[in-house]
Amino acid sequence: MGTSRKSASAARIVVVLLGGALGYLVLVSLTLIAFLGQPDYFIKLVPEQYEPLHRAVHVHAIGLFVVGAGFLAARRIQRCGTMVPKVVLLCLSILGVCSLDLIVGVFVPSPLPTLSIFDRHPERGWTIARNFNVGPRQVDHVTASVRTDENGLRVSAANPNQAKAQGFRILFLGDSVTFGGNSPSELTYVAQTGMALTRKNESLSPVALNAGVLGYDTWQEWHYLVHDGLGLNPDLVVLQFCLNDVTAQFGPGGTRAMQNHPNTVQAMTSTHWSGLCRAVTALIGRWQYEDPNKAWREIEHFEYQELLNSPDNRRVKTAWQRTFEDLRRIVKVCREEGLPLVLVCFPIKEQLKSTEASVVPQQRLKRFADAEGVPYLDLHPLYLSFQQREGKTPDDLMTDSTHPTILGNRLAGEAVAVFLVESGLVPSAANDR
Repeated sequence: MGTSRKSASAARIVVVLLGGALGYLVLVSLTLIAFLGQPDYFIKLVPEQYEPLHRAVHVHAIGLFVVGAGFLAARRIQRCGTMVPKVVLLCLSILGVCSLDLIVGVFVPSPLPTLSIFDRHPERGWTIARNFNVGPRQVDHVTASVRTDENGLRVSAANPNQAKAQGFRILFLGDSVTFGGNSPSELTYVAQTGMALTRKNESLSPVALNAGVLGYDTWQEWHYLVHDGLGLNPDLVVLQFCLNDVTAQFGPGGTRAMQNHPNTVQAMTSTHWSGLCRAVTALIGRWQYEDPNKAWREIEHFEYQELLNSPDNRRVKTAWQRTFEDLRRIVKVCREEGLPLVLVCFPIKEQLKSTEASVVPQQRLKRFADAEGVPYLDLHPLYLSFQQREGKTPDDLMTDSTHPTILGNRLAGEAVAVFLVESGLVPSAANDR
């Protein structure tokens, strides 16, 4: 009699569990369908929410069918084993977690696949995508677009086949400063250098090859030069240097540990499949940094302050050692190939705010260049004197801590052109006659 009573009680528990789950699934399914069918003026859904919303509706509908069938079957059964309610409870718990994950996934959706300017690279982590074309968009009140050719070089719509042109070929290596960010291709410092050289010597026909890659440091630029750059048959190499080439080496492995670099991540198309995991990641990010972009800017500021004001501490010295090792590799490759090399250093905004700002990094870089016999152009004095002469501010020359404005690009391009001609690295009109 006791066993029979337990069996009957177990059967009733199964019915209650399945009935509760069935009611939950009906409520959730109707709510999700209402979300899906409601006009946008009630609740505005963003495009990336539609796929997880459809998925949640379909999965809950399947769950509704399965649990409903189980509920109807359980009502016909008068007795069952005492383990059955435990198994049913376990299955419903798993179903509940899956349901919660799907619901959270609607409110924390994966980003839609977007056209990324980056492609994965097995050694360098990332590279500029080939035949990329996006835009136009407004930048500094100028319509800008981003376009690359079959080599991943940045080109303009007016001259997409520049890499095939005949003339004096100058390969510009660097990071986002060289690439030009969202500035129009013809207003990057690379293009400005080419145009300034043409004005000085129309017969030169300079071909300015923009091989800048956002986020690259000196090691990646060396690797690019060896494996890609030399194949473009340059007559001259201009290496743009920024102080973040040094701060990039502050970590234990420098940029050699590139798997988690933002540009590597952006080149990856996969995102986490779990809505709960995405939500937890977002919550942790907000808990650690109220504003991740603000946190990144603060970290960058502190690193620049350390580089400028603590030049003799261990981390800064180690970063410079790594940087100089990479630069020596570039110098060696150019010498072996008989290629002239020029080193051009851009200042950071902090150095333009006061004439008392530290220029120790530029001095250290100049000593290296002199020791290696590499022509070196420091743009800091040019920018600072232009500010004082024209009554400009750092905001007129820099969009942020690192990147020049269109005016800053023009000044840099003209200065580089003058430096190349005066150094005898590029023939002048007088030399042609």
